[in-house]
Amino acid sequence: MSTLRSVVDDRANSVGLSRLIVAVETLTRFMKDAKPAEQDDPFDDGVDPHEKLMDIVTRYLAGRSKTIAASVLRR
Repeated sequence: MSTLRSVVDDRANSVGLSRLIVAVETLTRFMKDAKPAEQDDPFDDGVDPHEKLMDIVTRYLAGRSKTIAASVLRR
């Protein structure tokens, strides 16, 4: 904010500068008080990601063992 004041100070009259300073200070206070709305994570389905991964691995291994068993039986 001080940089903005120093840049504008060289180019503006005192009335315009005081209005700009008030506007910047008001905006600064507003931005400090404003809190962004919490957004829901679209990928959060309430399931523990480790459990989800273990389920995927377990199903993969079960399917793979069935495929290996079927190929052994065909021989």
